[in-house]
Amino acid sequence: MTEAQTKIEAEYDRSKLGKVLGEMWITVSEEVILRYSKAIGETDPKYTKPGPNLIAPPGIVTVLEGPSQREQVKFPFAKTSMHGGSAVFSNAPIRAGDKLRVTIKLADVYIKTGRSGAMGFVIHENEFIREDGTVVARMQDTYLARP
Repeated sequence: MTEAQTKIEAEYDRSKLGKVLGEMWITVSEEVILRYSKAIGETDPKYTKPGPNLIAPPGIVTVLEGPSQREQVKFPFAKTSMHGGSAVFSNAPIRAGDKLRVTIKLADVYIKTGRSGAMGFVIHENEFIREDGTVVARMQDTYLARP
């Protein structure tokens, strides 16, 4: 690794790291839960039987609408970027009719250097917060940038 490679830095507003960039309110409907459950092939009645005991599968947060504000991060070496994956952390059941405040923040930015050169990582995190203040889920989206 050359000295120049060790000094590569991402370009972004560092004051936004860890701060909420946007928020919105959504209501999770029974229809959305049932459609998502069907789409993923779920058969457990707690996710598929309409009624007051219906809960959403934890992965539903990957398809729920969220704020569109994302911090733009530039890596000087990047020619290609892609979605690297999502991680879902479920803390409490999401039920039909739940009103959720969805926030987005810039959680982390870092660069790793490997055999093929530098690779940049940008992690945005959404929190899904019920009206009573309960954080029902968090979702981290990782984006990659590479030469």
